[in-house]
Amino acid sequence: MLGLVGTLAVAAAVLFVVLPRGGPALPGYTATVRGGAQSSRGADEAPAATPTFRADDIVDLRLRPETEVSFPVHAAVFRRRAGGELERVDVAPAVAGSGAVRLQLLAAELLPEPGRWTVYLVAAPAEIPIEDLHPPGGHQALFTLARE
Repeated sequence: MLGLVGTLAVAAAVLFVVLPRGGPALPGYTATVRGGAQSSRGADEAPAATPTFRADDIVDLRLRPETEVSFPVHAAVFRRRAGGELERVDVAPAVAGSGAVRLQLLAAELLPEPGRWTVYLVAAPAEIPIEDLHPPGGHQALFTLARE
């Protein structure tokens, strides 16, 4: 299932992907981003769809399961600068017993240089290693963010 998911606090492009798998089934997830500023060029224009962060802003990314998960879940973060290589971010997102995933991090740590970034928050049953964006049975949320 592939769908476009809007955010709650900031309008952002978030792509949500359910990947095929075996073992325990993760429910559907909702992805949100909070923080950052929206920009527009004129009073009548809609705000930009890409949240923009200053280096000292907190980026708050969340994945919430549609129903509570009854087994351990873990998560990983990857990022790619526009035109750059994919890299894993050396942080451990918080995972609640319900299966909800949350990453709160300074923009300077998540988005180390100014520009446009794609950040991936990946969740999977704890028994399945997350070595790339597509762990068997995992969920992936894609966030398009920018840093000033």
